[in-house]
Amino acid sequence: MSNRKLLPRLGAAAAGLFLSLLLLEGGIRLGGYFFQLRQEYRNFRSVRESGNVRILCVGDSTTADGYPEFLEEVLNRRIREKKFSVINRGVVASNSSETLENLPDDIKRFSPDIII
Repeated sequence: MSNRKLLPRLGAAAAGLFLSLLLLEGGIRLGGYFFQLRQEYRNFRSVRESGNVRILCVGDSTTADGYPEFLEEVLNRRIREKKFSVINRGVVASNSSETLENLPDDIKRFSPDIII
């Protein structure tokens, strides 16, 4: 195949690859945005309910993707005398420094009884 025919094909392949990666990145960011919206909605729903024992869970993706919803469910099922609201402030791809930096604002914002 001559260089005259090869260059346009390589350019088209590179453009297609670039566009595919751009769409993939946009999809991942959009998914993360909706994940955060869902998490914030649950957090503020928990805060609105007065009289609950508020538990603030902070951490990284292990917290964000994992145990806070389960913890709330188990506590409310097993301890009937009190109502528990678990606030999930886990942030995907964060580290301990970021968690500690955000903690004072989270305490002011959510007024937790317990912090995990």
